[in-house]
Amino acid sequence: MWARAASIAVLGAWMVGASACGDDDGGPGGAAACDAAALTARLEAARAGDTVEVGACRIEGAFRLPAGVALVGAGSGVTTLVGGSTAGGVVIRARAGTPATRIEGLAVEHASGWGIVGTDAGSLEVHDVAVRSTRGAGIGVEGLDALVLDRVTVAGPVTEANRMELGLDYDASTTATHGVVVLSSSGVSFDDVSVTGFARRAVELSGSEVTWRGGGASATMELGVLVHGGSVALEGVSIADVLGPFDGSTSFALATGEATVTTNGITVERSAGFGILHAGGSASHADVVSAGNFNMGLLAQELDALVVEGEGSMLRGNDAAGIATIDTIDVRIEGATIDATRRARRTVGEWESGNVGDGIEIVGPATATIRRARLTGNERAGIVLDLGALSTDAVSLSDVEVTAEGTALGVVAQDAVIASGWDSGVTRIGAAAANDAAFEGGLDVIGIVGPFDRPRENGSLGAIVGPFD
Repeated sequence: MWARAASIAVLGAWMVGASACGDDDGGPGGAAACDAAALTARLEAARAGDTVEVGACRIEGAFRLPAGVALVGAGSGVTTLVGGSTAGGVVIRARAGTPATRIEGLAVEHASGWGIVGTDAGSLEVHDVAVRSTRGAGIGVEGLDALVLDRVTVAGPVTEANRMELGLDYDASTTATHGVVVLSSSGVSFDDVSVTGFARRAVELSGSEVTWRGGGASATMELGVLVHGGSVALEGVSIADVLGPFDGSTSFALATGEATVTTNGITVERSAGFGILHAGGSASHADVVSAGNFNMGLLAQELDALVVEGEGSMLRGNDAAGIATIDTIDVRIEGATIDATRRARRTVGEWESGNVGDGIEIVGPATATIRRARLTGNERAGIVLDLGALSTDAVSLSDVEVTAEGTALGVVAQDAVIASGWDSGVTRIGAAAANDAAFEGGLDVIGIVGPFDRPRENGSLGAIVGPFD
């Protein structure tokens, strides 16, 4: 194994028939390299601050890129580094104090290990790069001081059409399991990063400080985006089509644990499991859309604070609940539209199963503000407050409009001290007024998602694909 923080390497397999697209002098200042021998010679001669160029060609081989050096291709559509069945793509040992190591304008194809992997202190920039993974994992970094991913696509082989071929027993040796994994890194910036087609997780962010603008995650089996610890700010990110594993375990589009989460204009759609799950920490969403998810649009449990705000916030066509909070200290929902929540049998209490289908459900002691909310066509109730014997004075309702049909309820409270005028800020339309007046309590409410059902973070990159050099 190389000395820690000593170098950067591009690892592929030594293969017969490496492409040769032209000749060059092999030095850092020569013409763009287009065969394995020329590129190897140039990389060996490069020093921090140098740029090594690669031509418009496919190169199959194994290469080392020194720390602080830029490896620049002719574009991700025309320059490709190809790994083999026993090696990955670009392996990085960044070194603090050098210029940022940079990879730009190329594609990496690989069938094992990582496409791009960076460890140790230092900075890495990846611009206009496409990673295509058949097996293994796409991009992984751990312990970096700074990371920039800009105009990056990471693609695995999984689709809705072929996912059944995976069966129940799959790992990184049989398919591509993880798209992008960032562990214990600071100063992380994603711009226009799109990840699709991985069997386990599209994106995992653990113990890191991350800003992500544009792009998204899609067509993953188990989990779209996991955030554990640290902080993340998402803007204009789309998370869609979490297909669901075959072993019956729970899947998630966006799951966070003990993290500080801020979003603006994100879309979460068509998850076979949860749309959004927050467990611990805090979360603030502006103009969030969560729609067509099998197991709730948004569940926040044991948070310090949850905010859902903005006229663009829409939770539509989810099963069980549009927004549910459990034992969350402070809740504010403002300007949101929550409609067409479907009845579904879900865990209620600790172990039992019950039939729920509410636009908003607030369970447990909480201080809550619901303002300028519109709730329509939620099959069981528009809003259910189950306050753990607190007074309804803890909940402020203003300019709330709820429409109900048939036996559906509008806005009701149970397991609470009912204060006079608690619902004066509610306008009930359709059957809501009569049904609410006859309400006597006894509704099932959603139970907490326990630790064994929540996704857990990976402790290291090696835990995903095994040891790597």
